[in-house]
Amino acid sequence: HAEKVYECTLCGLQNTVVDESALPPHEMVFDSQKSLPAGCTTEGTSVSVCAVCHTETSQTVPAKGHSYENSDVLWTWSADGSSCTATVACSQCGETVSPDVTVTGEVAKKPSCTESGETVYTATLVLDGQKRSDTKTVSLAATGHSVTKFAAKAATATEDGNIDYWYCAACGKYFADEALTKEITKEQTVLPATGLNPQPDPGAEKDPVSSDDSHSPQTGDEGIRFVWPLLALTSGGALVLLARKRKRRPID
Repeated sequence: HAEKVYECTLCGLQNTVVDESALPPHEMVFDSQKSLPAGCTTEGTSVSVCAVCHTETSQTVPAKGHSYENSDVLWTWSADGSSCTATVACSQCGETVSPDVTVTGEVAKKPSCTESGETVYTATLVLDGQKRSDTKTVSLAATGHSVTKFAAKAATATEDGNIDYWYCAACGKYFADEALTKEITKEQTVLPATGLNPQPDPGAEKDPVSSDDSHSPQTGDEGIRFVWPLLALTSGGALVLLARKRKRRPID
């Protein structure tokens, strides 16, 4: 009943016309056999066929573009951690890309004279608006001691002395041996002042003039104390001798 017949009133000629308003609607079904899926970088074609009249329609499908949202990143670090590259595969087509990577480093533990330290490097990239990162920890070798030797010095009556010792300015430690195996405190390096005047060496040769106090001239009050009695004794003796001489003189 979708066709209408029209007849000419003059000549009686008939004309058949399809009445589209009376036709049922199309029932378009996607035809996967005739369609071509779009790729990451190539366009596709979508074909549909009417289940009623078998009419075909087609339309272009735009390329999808690569997708890395669920893809793992393959990080490749240099041995010292100063540089890194990254490779990412598209989750749809498997094609790989190598995006730009930024590397920063931070010392997590400073090395000491005897213990190693650590530097943590961080690699960062941005792909499809997503930030990805990876880290690498690199060991820092111990610096070793930087020592100065202080030679032994004898203590005096008023000044401290010291033993032979080695001092590391880097870690502030003191050692009693050159191999730096015997750690000591700063106090243990000190030889306290004796507080005593130095005693003469019994084995040394004495100077008879300078070493014998009995022959040294006395000065000051101590010397005057001995001089006055000596002068008095000498004067008394001279008077006695003078008196004796006068007694022995003959009478004229």
